[in-house]
Amino acid sequence: MNAPHDGSSTNSCGLMGKADGFTLVELLVVISVIALLIALLLPALARAKASADSVVCLSNQHELVQAVMEYQGAYHGQRMPYDGSVAWVLPLAPYFSASRQESGIKGPQLSFTAMESVLICPSTSVMNLANLNAGTNYAGSTNTTWYWSEASDDPAWAQHQLKYLQGSYGFNSWLYAPGGPSETMTPDGLAYDWWVDPSAKPSAHYWPFIPTNASPGLVPVFGDAMWLDGGPVESDTPPDNSVVTGLIPLWSSGVNSGNGQMGRWCDQRHADGINMVFLDGHGANIPLRQLWSEDWANGWQIPSPPPAGVSTLP
Repeated sequence: MNAPHDGSSTNSCGLMGKADGFTLVELLVVISVIALLIALLLPALARAKASADSVVCLSNQHELVQAVMEYQGAYHGQRMPYDGSVAWVLPLAPYFSASRQESGIKGPQLSFTAMESVLICPSTSVMNLANLNAGTNYAGSTNTTWYWSEASDDPAWAQHQLKYLQGSYGFNSWLYAPGGPSETMTPDGLAYDWWVDPSAKPSAHYWPFIPTNASPGLVPVFGDAMWLDGGPVESDTPPDNSVVTGLIPLWSSGVNSGNGQMGRWCDQRHADGINMVFLDGHGANIPLRQLWSEDWANGWQIPSPPPAGVSTLP
C-alpha cells in the first residue's frame, strides 16, 4: 500500500539537484569584495599607525623635556652647557627613570642603549651599526635616525666608555648654558663648561635660564630633527625638497642642505611637519613653514618676508 503523500518529498529537479559549492563567478565576486575591503582599510590602518607613532613621539619628547626640567632644578635653574663630545645626552642621562639610572651604573654606553627607547621616534628606522664606519658621524633623514660616533681615544668618551648613540630628536642649541664655570658635573665628576656657538650670534641670544621676556610656550626645546642639536637664525633657508621628504639624508654629497641650521628640523616626519615640545612643557605638531615663527633665540625676530624656499614648505 502506498504511503500517503504529505508534500515533504523533494523533487529531483529541485534543490537537491543543484551542485554544492561556489560557481566561478561567485568566487570571483567574493575575491573582488575582499580586495575592495583591503584597499579601503589599508589607508585607514596606515593613518592609525601614523597617529599612534606621533603620540609615542610626543611622549618621548615630553620625557626629554622633563629631564631638562629636573636638571634645571638640580642646578638652580640653569641648563647644561655644551660639551663638544656628548652634547646634551650625557648630562641628562641621570634624570630618566629608575631603570635607566640603574643601567647607568653599569656603564654610560648601556645607559645610552636604554635611553634609545626615548631618543628614537617610532617613525624612523635605526641605522645598522655593522654598516657604519667607526669614528664617523651620520646625519639622519626624515625616515632614519642620526648617528653620533667617537673614536675610542677621545678623552671624554674614553673616560665614559662611550662608543655611539643614535636618535631622532634635536635640541635647541640656544638653550645650552653659554659656558663659564657652571658647576655642572656628571655623576662621576666630568665638568661641562664649554662655550657653544651654534651660529654667529653672541651669548646674549641664549636662553640659559627660564626666559622672562618671551612666552615659554614659544621657545622650542626638542623636536623631530635630522641631527642631535642646532641653533638656527632668522635668515636660514630650508634644504632641498628631496631632503625634506626623506629621499636623501641631510648631509648627502651634492645636495643643497640649506643655509644654516634650521634645515636640521625641516623633515616631513609627521603629517606635513614635525612634533615639537616647548619650554612650558606642551607639545604640538608644527608645519615646517611655521618653524621660523617660534622663539628659538633671545631676541628672535620673525623674518618678513620669510627666507627663500620657506613658502614652498608644507
